[in-house]
Amino acid sequence: GVRLNPPIEGVVTITDGCLAFLKDLAGRLPTLGFKETKVVVKGGGVFEVTVTVENTGYLPTAIGQGLVTRKAPPVLVKLGLGGAKLLAGNAINRVDSLPGSGGTREFRWLVFAPDDVKAISLDVSCAKAGTIHKDISLR
Repeated sequence: GVRLNPPIEGVVTITDGCLAFLKDLAGRLPTLGFKETKVVVKGGGVFEVTVTVENTGYLPTAIGQGLVTRKAPPVLVKLGLGGAKLLAGNAINRVDSLPGSGGTREFRWLVFAPDDVKAISLDVSCAKAGTIHKDISLR
């Protein structure tokens, strides 16, 4: 008295509904982006670099239960200095979660760059939100 498959005439309606749901869900996944980048020349080859990282997706990069169990992959922010030297701040930052719908986190560094170093780089990655890269011009 049990039917495992839906009636054949209902399959198209069911699959269309499932497809619409999955497309909507995929559009809500966390997505990393750069909201603002600012470089302030302090003089003597010293620069203050401020970057705001944003989650432009609807969902957070980690849900609450993942934070409680410490199983959620973090957002990693890595500063690539090349020939420059870091005076203040951490070259690698770990963020447990970026909230969805425009959640942001600001990072600030003080960098010494000789005249031949024109730019530094920034890589932001999260297993659930992807990887982004930015070259930051100092001069």
